[in-house]
Amino acid sequence: MTAEDRDVRGDGSGGAKRRNPWIPASVAIAVLIAAAVLVLVFGREETQQPPAAGAAPASEPTSARGVTTTPPPRINVVELSADPEEWVGVEGPSGDPGCWVRAASVSCGTRTGKFDFPTPLPDENLWGGHPTNIVTLGADGDWAWTLGNMSLVGDKVVTLVDGITYRAHGWTIEPTRGGLTFSNDRTAHGMFVSVDRVDPF
Repeated sequence: MTAEDRDVRGDGSGGAKRRNPWIPASVAIAVLIAAAVLVLVFGREETQQPPAAGAAPASEPTSARGVTTTPPPRINVVELSADPEEWVGVEGPSGDPGCWVRAASVSCGTRTGKFDFPTPLPDENLWGGHPTNIVTLGADGDWAWTLGNMSLVGDKVVTLVDGITYRAHGWTIEPTRGGLTFSNDRTAHGMFVSVDRVDPF
């Protein structure tokens, strides 16, 4: 056996064996791979932080995100008068009908002095047989036809605008091109008035 063989295999007398140079390199590579795996696994975990004030919770459903709610539109009400001792004159957008409004009642007529439908005939001895031309509704729901002159003149007469809600002496007034609707805020009694029909409720 040559001396070179003894250096590789060792002699039979228990001499030191020569170390294989690949073993330490393999161990070092295995350690590096294990360290890289640990970094990849544990490095991805995020530390849970409490949500900032006002922030949406992490568990918020996707369908709820980005949804905005629109508040209902405000209903503008124009106050015509709050003095219960005064009358307020109003007329529809087309000029008819015309009405006087006070706390106890609403009385309505037309520009021509008559409606476009048959109205009740008052007592012939009292009114001369002329058809009635004014309808009056009380806050308690009672209503009646009379004969007279509305005389809608003066600076207290307001021409109402379609689509705007008005209030006078405890009555809510809603004008349209077809007529006027009056509703008593306390009793809910009212009426729709136009030149061709009157519907109390």
